[in-house]
Amino acid sequence: MPSPFPGMDPYLEDARLWPQFQHEFLSQLAEFIRRRARAEYSLRLDEYSYTHNLTLFTSVVQEEHREKFLEIRTRNNRLVTRIELLGIGIRTLSTGRDHYLRLRQATQQLGSNLVEIDLVLQGQSPIPVDRAQLPPFDYLVCVSRVRRPDCYEVYTTTLDRRLPRIRVPMLPDDNDVVVDLQEIFDRTYDRSFAQQLDYRKPPPVLLPDESARWVEQVLRPYRIS
Repeated sequence: MPSPFPGMDPYLEDARLWPQFQHEFLSQLAEFIRRRARAEYSLRLDEYSYTHNLTLFTSVVQEEHREKFLEIRTRNNRLVTRIELLGIGIRTLSTGRDHYLRLRQATQQLGSNLVEIDLVLQGQSPIPVDRAQLPPFDYLVCVSRVRRPDCYEVYTTTLDRRLPRIRVPMLPDDNDVVVDLQEIFDRTYDRSFAQQLDYRKPPPVLLPDESARWVEQVLRPYRIS
């Protein structure tokens, strides 16, 4: 059964489901790129972690957060492009945001392309784009290329629209790989989440009034007893 939403599904922002979604989405994306890129390239799914101190009454508990990412490398292990699917902790925790910004800077200093996919509504995006210069959006993809790291290619969409097609940069003398993110999402959802989400419950993220009314309308058939 497909998702009831035309694009991203906000119910996947459940903290219990997001790590699985991040892993599955990037795995599907890797397979998509692998079939279209030259044999010179290899793709590697990896992870990094950071800790966040959570104060509970008189004690401090350290939470460990893990984030998956995808790398496109040459056969001789040169990093070509790093692809990030931003996690909930990166959007909502100061420690997650700070850790990500340091990684972001290090990636650009290595001289590689960077693709940042932000499909989370809660919190604040660390991607340095000026929202005032863009049409209203809920979701964002930002591509920076090694030759012009401060010049961004920006793709946006809203909750009620499909995810965009984007261009993933490879080596400078190679063509980009065009990726339909909606296709990647649909494969991920169908494979792993079609039976996991309970649309009778409210979404796990607070929505603006207009978006909340639209979600209620979309999910009405799922809430009929």
